Amino acid sequence: MARRVVETLRQRNYFAVLVQLSFVVQTPNRINAIHLKHKDQMRDHRFVAAHRGGPLDKDSHILLARWAADCADEVLHFFTQASDDERPKHAIEIARAWANGEVKTGVAMKASVASHAAARKTTDKAATAAARAAGQAVATAHFADHCMGALLYELKGLEAAGLNSDTELQTRLNRLPDHLRDLVESGVLVRLLPLGIKASLAP
Repeated sequence: MARRVVETLRQRNYFAVLVQLSFVVQTPNRINAIHLKHKDQMRDHRFVAAHRGGPLDKDSHILLARWAADCADEVLHFFTQASDDERPKHAIEIARAWANGEVKTGVAMKASVASHAAARKTTDKAATAAARAAGQAVATAHFADHCMGALLYELKGLEAAGLNSDTELQTRLNRLPDHLRDLVESGVLVRLLPLGIKASLAP
């Protein structure tokens, strides 16, 4: 159902005109409402951690943080080839350290801010996307829906470098367990078009 909803939105170009939109996505276990505000202000409440009263258990949160770090690491070389700034690399290291219980969430958030600041220092589009992927990955410690940002900016980095992103999208989603793949896939598909990403999944 998620793909049908996304395709309908694309056909009608709703993303360009709506300030806020709520719609329902069917998953195997429940029907979830995804609330989309302005295209740059999306937040998916299915990713709220259990300690905050949400549905996402701690083990799943940690798994998503590790997965997001892997996404960002895949394109980090785009940034390191363009800059000697080590903040995005450090952000990925902190993301993994948080998943291992070695640092607090506050440390992760500082690393995220630093990586995004590094992104603004380069004019190379692939490098910028790579630094933002790292910033999103480490921010997963604070709010798990940032894991999707790590994948999305990985895809943007690949496309900015002139590489195909379809296979990577499929590969990354396949590395998630079933209960998280459905969650992440439905959220990512909604965000591809607003972020100008061309990647798509095979029917």
